[in-house]
Amino acid sequence: SGNLFLLLLFGRSVEDELGSLGLIFSYVFCGVAANLISLAWLPTNTISIGASGAVYGLFTVSVFSRLSDLLSWRKLIEVGVLGQFVVSRVLEEATTAATGGVAGINHVAHLAGASAGGAMV
Repeated sequence: SGNLFLLLLFGRSVEDELGSLGLIFSYVFCGVAANLISLAWLPTNTISIGASGAVYGLFTVSVFSRLSDLLSWRKLIEVGVLGQFVVSRVLEEATTAATGGVAGINHVAHLAGASAGGAMV
């Protein structure tokens, strides 16, 4: 349920900036990239399912896509608020992964999705 709520918030944010096709492309690109990197990085007996890598990708896309127009006060505030959330989530994820992770959560996919979103924009 957490992913669905974040998908609603950040999906709408990306759609506002990049349109419907931009949202679909971003979601699929980040999800595929996150899963491929996860597949290559993790042991072969690891089972991973879900779309959280795509959602983490939308986090970074939503912030980076707003950086082009920082002369607008609204955009500047959005980048500050969304950026703080995204940076804290990604740093939390990296710290958790570096300390052994949490069983049942694919931290590699989360970080790879965020990286793919940043690289895409």
